[in-house]
Amino acid sequence: MNKKPIYNVTAGVIYQHGKVLIKKRPEGSMHAGFWEFPGGKKESWETLDECMKRELMEELGIRVNVEEHLYTLTHEYDHAVIILHFLRCSLLTDNDEIAMKEGADIRWVFPEELEDYDLLPPDRRFARSFIKWRERHDRGTCEKNKELSKIL
Repeated sequence: MNKKPIYNVTAGVIYQHGKVLIKKRPEGSMHAGFWEFPGGKKESWETLDECMKRELMEELGIRVNVEEHLYTLTHEYDHAVIILHFLRCSLLTDNDEIAMKEGADIRWVFPEELEDYDLLPPDRRFARSFIKWRERHDRGTCEKNKELSKIL
């Protein structure tokens, strides 16, 4: 029996001015052409927060503060199992300074537009719940991530 490797992966939820940041996976990479919340695989020596900051600097050239852990979900691919940690981040870099170091596209999109993008399956699962959560949050009828956990 061949056991699949398990990876902890971070995904940054950067939400400002009513929009969230997503990026397209570059050509030649695994899952090329799919959209995702930016982030990446955690190294054994780093915390989730450190991973998030490192990945966003490497991928997008941006600095962030990790504000809170929103949700964790597990997703099984053919090649591996990922434990995906969605972390709400605040941007420390000016929007004009964001540069894709990997050559992929980035977009600032309204949460309700997320379903128009070909998101990776775990990102799509989170996005659907995030849309509902933001609607409730914007109306002032939810308690931060307690409500998000119920939706997910």
